[in-house]
Amino acid sequence: MGGPFGAAPGSGSAPEAPSFDAPPSQPEPSPEPVVQEVIPPQVGILVRSAREQFEAAQKAQRTGDWGGFGQSIEALGQSLDELEALVE
Repeated sequence: MGGPFGAAPGSGSAPEAPSFDAPPSQPEPSPEPVVQEVIPPQVGILVRSAREQFEAAQKAQRTGDWGGFGQSIEALGQSLDELEALVE
């Protein structure tokens, strides 16, 4: 008599193992095409300049050089304006 786990002991036939076959693999969907915009070289130059102006403003602030701080902030603003004009 078979129990809930297959054939009765000593019947000579082993219970059938469950099948864990992986589902057939499906091809990966194609990625969306990437549109790359060309960044003008001027952008990199302005970003580096803005970073330098920001650091100069911070240094001037730490040392209490408020005239230098104002000049650096003004130059930073001009660099940001130029960057903004390039990306519009």
